Parts: sequence; C-alpha cells; structure tokens
Amino acid sequence: WSGDDRNIVRELQEEPMLSVFVNETGQIHEMMLEEYIAGVVAGEMFPDWPVEAYAAQAIFARSFTMDFISTGGVKDKYGA
Repeated sequence: WSGDDRNIVRELQEEPMLSVFVNETGQIHEMMLEEYIAGVVAGEMFPDWPVEAYAAQAIFARSFTMDFISTGGVKDKYGA
C-alpha cells in the first residue's frame, strides 16, 4: 500500500454503499460493498473451486472496487 492508499482507507468511516445497474432487470440497485463483492465472486467462480480461490477472488474484487471508488468511479448512461 502506498501512503495515498492508506489515507483513502482511513477516510472511510463506514462500508460504502454502491449503485449497481442490473442488466437483466434494467434497474439500479443500492447495495453495501460486501454484498456486491459476494455477488461478483459468486458470478465469477465455479462451485467446485477451492475455498482459497474464492478468498483470492474476493480480495481482488474488493481491491479493484475500492480503487474504482477512490478514483471517482464512472456514472454511465444508467446513472449507476
């Protein structure tokens, strides 16, 4: 972690709330970060993969998402 990354983490006083566009329903859902991460990991993994693979994927997904949030994210045409 760089110094800047640690400052970002310190700034978060609570778990981030995300606005996520769900393509299948065409709706925007508000959800907590960890709920989003659980869905991402479940959607990208196979049930018979080792638990360590799930842990690694969760770390990657959380890191990617936090970086996305810290750089301002993107509001596309759906507003999510």
